[in-house]
Amino acid sequence: MKKFIPILSACWLFAYCQSPADAIKEAFNKVNQSLDSSNEIIVAAYEQHYASIRKNRQRDTSLAMKADSIYSTTVTTSNYLDSLMQEIKTKDSSGTKSNIAGKMLIGTNAEKRLSSLLLQHDKHISEYITDSSQLRSEGNLITNEVKTNPGWAKDLFEMTPTMSAITILHSLQMEVINNCKFVLLKIQLQMTGSTPAIKQ
Repeated sequence: MKKFIPILSACWLFAYCQSPADAIKEAFNKVNQSLDSSNEIIVAAYEQHYASIRKNRQRDTSLAMKADSIYSTTVTTSNYLDSLMQEIKTKDSSGTKSNIAGKMLIGTNAEKRLSSLLLQHDKHISEYITDSSQLRSEGNLITNEVKTNPGWAKDLFEMTPTMSAITILHSLQMEVINNCKFVLLKIQLQMTGSTPAIKQ
């Protein structure tokens, strides 16, 4: 099976290591910290775009309502991914166990809820952007895995060490919020004709 996020290639190597070296664990920690930082920047950006849309919603209430739906599903999905990552970390503080993520996310209510949220988010995004090539996603995990592969959770999380699973969930989260940022920016530009500078 092809992998759609370059960063995940390291995950599969880690998944088959019986005793991951400290250097490998440290590398995953750095990757996940970097993803955390990147995601915070993306969230700050789409929050500003959405604030502008709400401020100007009377200019085009139909577009504003689309933005409301996209924003709402993004926040809900992102928060659920956060909760999954936190739960996995709580169950395996070492980050090295290979059975935690699979037990949580293969054939469980958690998998069903995550799939539902990701597909609902994708539906709202697709209703606004019909050409998926316009989306600035990091590999289209949702499109290429969740939407088309019934066994996506098993393929991604079976015998996958905790640190690798967290990286995968981070990557899913980045795709969700990045697509939200892109679409909200387009809506904001349509409504106002300009975009505010992003605060750092």
